[in-house]
Parts: sequence; C-alpha cells; structure tokens
Amino acid sequence: MALEEPLEPPFSQPSISKEVFIFTAGAIGVFVDSGRVAKYFLDGITMENNMLIALALAIPASFLGAYAGKKLSDKIPQAKFRNVIAFALFIMAIKYIIGQ
Repeated sequence: MALEEPLEPPFSQPSISKEVFIFTAGAIGVFVDSGRVAKYFLDGITMENNMLIALALAIPASFLGAYAGKKLSDKIPQAKFRNVIAFALFIMAIKYIIGQ
C-alpha cells in the first residue's frame, strides 16, 4: 500500500488547531512514557521508597500542570500559537546545546 503524500509531523501543518497539537503531544507522551515504565518493570528495575514518593507526587503535579497549560493556551490566540511553540522549542534547543 503506497501513500500518495509523505507523512508530515502535525506541527508542520499551518492549519492545525491548538487543541489538536496539544492532544497529539500529550498522546505521544503517554505512549512513550508508558512503554518506558513497562520496559523498566520487565527488566526488573525497582524503585527505592523516596522514588515511590516522588512518583506519587509527580502524578498529581502532572494533572495540575495540564490544567495550568490549558488555562495558558486559552489566553494565546490561535494565530500566535504556532509562534509561541516555535519560540519555546528554540529556547529548549539552545538550553540543550549549552548543556544546562
């Protein structure tokens, strides 16, 4: 089965909505992180008590972060959303290159 058009990442499509972009990024994160945790478990990696406490705190923190992100994204107009994401990715790339 051949594809008529090459597959493109969602961010490369100028007409994609904020909601679709955020959902896509979240869904990718869920699958990647779930696979990572499953692999760690299958390899017999265990957590110490302080790491279990950190995990227990991280789960509600992720929901609070998602709520805050939703409120923040509601304040960004659709027309500027793409530029905000591009700027954030640029800053993260610079931090990664610098190593901090």
